[in-house]
Formats: sequence, C-alpha cells, structure tokens
Amino acid sequence: MENQYRLYKLVFRNKYISNIIFNFVYEINSKFKLKRIRYDEITLEWISKNKNYILLEDKIKSNYNFKKEDLSYNGLSFFFEYLKKLDNNQDNNNQNTKNKSNLKIIGKNGLIVLKEFFRINCNSLFQCDLFHSKFTNYRNISIVKFAVHMGSFDFLLMVNEDPRKFSVGSNCLNHETEKNYITYMNDDDLLDEALKYGNLEIIKYVHKNMGINLKDYQKALHYSLMSTNRSLVVEYLLNDLKYDPPKNHTGSFDNYFSNLLLLDFKLFKRLHQMGSPFLYSDKAISNLLNTKFDDTFSNEKISFKKEYLQFIKSSIYIATLGLITTTAYNNHNLTLSRIERLENNYLNLKDILTTTTTTTTTTTTTTTSTTSTITATNNDNNNNSNNNDQSTLSILKNKLFKKDNKGTQEKEIKRTFIFQFLVSVKSISRNTMTRVITDFTREYGEYGSLVSSLSSLSGFDLESDLNSICSILLSIANFNCDYNLVEIVSKSYNKTKAIEKLLLSKDSYTRQNTEQLFDTNKIRIEDQLCYMELLVENRINFPIYSTIILHHILIHNNFQILLPNIKRILKIVNIIYSNFKKAEKDSMEESNNNNNNNNNNNNNNNNNNNNNNNNNNNNNNNNNNNNNNNNNYNYRNNNHLSGHNSTNRDDNGFTKGNYLSASIFVQNKDLFIYFLKNHKDFFDWTLEDIKRRAILANDLELLDFIEDNNSEFFTLI
Repeated sequence: MENQYRLYKLVFRNKYISNIIFNFVYEINSKFKLKRIRYDEITLEWISKNKNYILLEDKIKSNYNFKKEDLSYNGLSFFFEYLKKLDNNQDNNNQNTKNKSNLKIIGKNGLIVLKEFFRINCNSLFQCDLFHSKFTNYRNISIVKFAVHMGSFDFLLMVNEDPRKFSVGSNCLNHETEKNYITYMNDDDLLDEALKYGNLEIIKYVHKNMGINLKDYQKALHYSLMSTNRSLVVEYLLNDLKYDPPKNHTGSFDNYFSNLLLLDFKLFKRLHQMGSPFLYSDKAISNLLNTKFDDTFSNEKISFKKEYLQFIKSSIYIATLGLITTTAYNNHNLTLSRIERLENNYLNLKDILTTTTTTTTTTTTTTTSTTSTITATNNDNNNNSNNNDQSTLSILKNKLFKKDNKGTQEKEIKRTFIFQFLVSVKSISRNTMTRVITDFTREYGEYGSLVSSLSSLSGFDLESDLNSICSILLSIANFNCDYNLVEIVSKSYNKTKAIEKLLLSKDSYTRQNTEQLFDTNKIRIEDQLCYMELLVENRINFPIYSTIILHHILIHNNFQILLPNIKRILKIVNIIYSNFKKAEKDSMEESNNNNNNNNNNNNNNNNNNNNNNNNNNNNNNNNNNNNNNNNNYNYRNNNHLSGHNSTNRDDNGFTKGNYLSASIFVQNKDLFIYFLKNHKDFFDWTLEDIKRRAILANDLELLDFIEDNNSEFFTLI
C-alpha cells in the first residue's frame, strides 16, 4: 500500500500526466453524465458508502481536516474498520484475554494513525453529532459514547482525558457525578452502553474512573447478555457491581432467553438460584441451532467446550425444570448427569459402551454392518473401472470414511444431546434435526446409521419429507465433496419415480447457491473430478445443477492443474449428455403413457354415449402420437453437436438444448482456448451466450480474446 501511494504521488505531481488523466475523467463524466464531486466535498459518509479505502488512506496521509458536517456514525465506523485491518489483529495475542471483549482490537500501526487522526480532527469530533437509526436509537450521541460502541479503550482514554473536550461548540458539557468526576451531557447511561458492547476494560473504566453507575437497573442483566463477551460481563456485574437481578421484568427484552442459553452454565444456574426469571421462549433452542450453532456451511467451526457444551447443559437444565415440551416423558436429570460425568471424564470407553441406551447401541451396530456393506459395494464398483479411477475413488472414500478420532468424550456428549434430548423437543423442525444428525454422522464417520436415525424422527414420513431430506444431504455433500452422502441418497432414497425425476431435474428454477460448494483449494483435483463423476453417474442434478458444479471446478482450478485431467472432464461431459438422452426418453415414455391413459379414460367415459365416435377418436389420437414421436426422433437426429439448431437454453445449467454451452469455460480463458482448438465438437459455441456470461462474470480477458480473434473464432466453429 505504501508503494502504491508513492507511485500515486509521482503520477499526480507530474503536470503533463495528471492533465491527461483529468481530461479523460472529464470526458467520461460528460459522456455518462456522472455526478462530479470535489475532493474537499468528500465526506466520511460518502467514503464508507463506496467502501473506498484508498481514498480514506489518502485523506489521512494528507492530514486532511474534516469538518464536523463531514463526520457521521457510519463514516467513523468505517474508519475504525480500516484501523483494525492495518495490523490484522497482530497484537491480540499480547493482550490479557480476560480484559478484552471478542471485538477486534486496533493494533500498533492502527493506534498511531488513530492518534494522528484525533490530533488533527479533535475539535470536529467533539462538536459532531453522531446518529444511527439502530445503534443510537434515532438519537445523537457524543464521541465518548461512540468510543464505547467501537469497543476501543484507547480511543475512550483519548477523548475523555483531552482538555479540548470542553472547547467552545463542544457537545461535551460539565456534569458532576457522585465522585466529582467529569462526564458528558446525555451520557449518564454510559455504563449501560458499555455492558452491551462487552469490553471489560471499558466497563471498569466507566464505572471506577468516570464514576458512572447503572441507569436502567431493570435491564442491566439484559444488556450484559447482549455481547459475545457475556459470561465475563455478567460475572463482573454480579461480583463487582453487586447486582441483584430483579425477580420480575417489565419492558422489552428481545432475545433475552436465547442469550441466556449462551451463558456459562455455572452462571446460568446461579442466576436461576438467585430468582432471576428466564423469560422462556419455546423457539429459542431451535433458532440457536439454526443460527449460532449452525456451522454446516462454514469453514469456521464452533468451539465445543467454550460455546456448544454450555448451550447443551443449559438447554437440558431448562428441560429438568419442566419448561420444554417434549414428545414423551424423558428423565432429563439423568441425561444432564450423564453429560456432566462425560465432561469430567468419570466414564471411560468401556463405561460408555455399557451404559449407552438401546437406541445408541442399535445405531452403532447399524453403522458397522452398513459400512461393511457399502465398502463391499464400492469394491465391486471399482472392479469395473480402470486402475486410475480405482485409485482415486479409493482415496476419496478413505478420506471421507476414516475421520480423525476427535475424542470419545466430545462425541458421546453430542450423541447424548442429539439422540436422547433434541429428538424429543417438539419445537425443533425435522429439517433442523436432519441437518444436525447429518453433521454428527459426517463428523465421526458414522454414515451407516444416518438413514435409520432420520427414519426414527418423530412424525417422519418418507413420501412428504423425501424432497427436503435429499436437498439437505446433497447440499452438505456438495459443500464437503462428500461421496458417502451421495451414495446414501442414491441407494437409500432414489427408489421412486418422483425422487428420480427430482434428482435429474434440469428444468428447475431453484436458485443455485454456488457459495455452498466445496473449496477447491482444500481438495485435490482428482478427488473433485471423482466426486463429479459420482454425481453424474448417479444422475443427480439437484439441488445444484451438475453443470454448475462442473463450472465451479473448471474456473477455480488453474489450467495447468486441469490439463492432465482433460480425458476425465470429457468423460463427465459424455455422461451428462447420456443423462440428457435418458431423461428425454423417460419423459417421452411418460408422456405417451399419460396420453394413452387419457385416451382410455375418454373412451370409457364416452362408451355409453357413442361407440363409433370413440373408435374414431382413438384412431386419430394414436395417429397424432405416432406423428409426434416421429417428429421428436427426427429433431434429435438432425440436431448437430455444435447445437446451433437448438433454441432451448437453461442459463443456470449451462445447457443449450441438450448440449453444454462453451460459456462453461468463462473465467478460465486458457481452458476455453484449449477446448476450442482441440475438442470443439463437444460444446455449443454460440457467441451470444459466451459474451453474455463473460460480461456478467467481468471476464475481460476472454472478451478481449474473442474480439481480437473474431474472424479466426468463427472459422474454428
């Protein structure tokens, strides 16, 4: 960044070059009628809306003095985000974890910039009114309260201890407290605000150094539960501030019970014993499972001991008090006791196996036998493929079957929580339970128990739940490149015409969420292509089109990595084509069957009226069906591989008619050129589609190539 700034100065200090640039800018503004804004008219609010870090840095480096009108809550928040990025939180490890919140900390370099910014702009900062509809509740706040919102103890010290805070025009006025400390107008709730944002250093400073006490005693606990640092804040509230929670609550307490469930379990029990009400919400556990504790499609996994375990114990503890509605009577005290014994290592592996419930034992047995069956089946399948495919498929399966042993303790606590508690909670949906159980079986490699576990859920109905089950399992499989889940769907659920049609659907308008696909940087290209083969061989095109997944592989891998695997890519393409043909054949057969059934029904209905007319109608209908079949047959045979005669297009699926569009190579120019020159007959090369996708993907390199080689391009295709 420093080097860029140096080059920037070299360019714009040269009058000749800068004049050329300014003339270009003037022409562009005139041509497109863009609104022009002068450098000194640019506010922090404008910079934040446009996410312009470079312009912000330029203003800071030039010691620009912002007017108070230029400063806003959003603009200053953006500035603080910039400060945190300067050091990438390098100094976080040097701080005492008990004296900081989970907010990002400004490092040494950021602090230097902050001090200089404050030195230049302090008068404007003290005079500005900072407003935000959500964070300030439609009120103006001072720069002092803003420092609390940012969780910056250093900045709070700067503004509170600077003598210029009471200069003319400042919104900071003298106000005497019980300890004769100076604070600010409308900042008498500063301690309440500090509790919300959870920086323990700031809380102690506001309370002890600034002499400010709680303003809203009724909501102090509610505010303390709002921050991610809630356990330390509540502990300080109870121990240092000697807070006695109210026995009755009045007012609005959004997400109170949900935040309470995230508290350290010992504090949770302590609050209950002090008589503090829970403000119980029946949907809280389900909501937390779908938000806070849903890391299914995230690379950042939740801390088990610090977060998930506390939630587990608090949830079951609530059930022991009779607040949670369950499907049947459960001895929740025994469940909680078992988890606490597991946590304290009172049970060894032998104890666990002998004390596990019948359900869990059955699950484990099913896992062993089913895994053996799947392995045997896989071996039979491998014998039918070449040695290279054998090796890759074997590696992929071994990686996914043989999960690292994360410890019996954690696994058995989760097993107990899920299968002895969660499955009985009425407020948790089957979709949520499907995801939770699937995550568990994946994490510990217990794939064999998945089908039986899902089938045992309360109210489970295979016909009505099949769509959502397959969608969840295949979505998780796509995110993790997990072959085992694909096989479970294919072998256990793909038994009906309805689900087979769903899995192969290429006319669906379901939104394609490409963000929930596997990270190509973490998975070998051989494994990616192997997974892709397994999808298309099992004719699975749901919930994300197989062509979308293929495109994901092609654009996120370097050309040199893909080049040795061209044959496998072409093999996948051929399988996709064969799936198209089979789907079309199945569709035609189904259509003919429906026509015949309809005709038969019409015949039966009209028999009583006029037999002669019925016979004539049957003959006409049969002739029409034959003509339609002949037309379809001729259309298929006259359709060339290049696909120019096809008019049907599925933009999401990269298909044009029943062929793949070459736009699937957009964002990988080298691969595009290679297939154009070596395997052009496999794809449709309609320029309109390719250019449109290139523009949407901002692939300027490919657009330049097409433009520069226009005549040669048309010759090739």
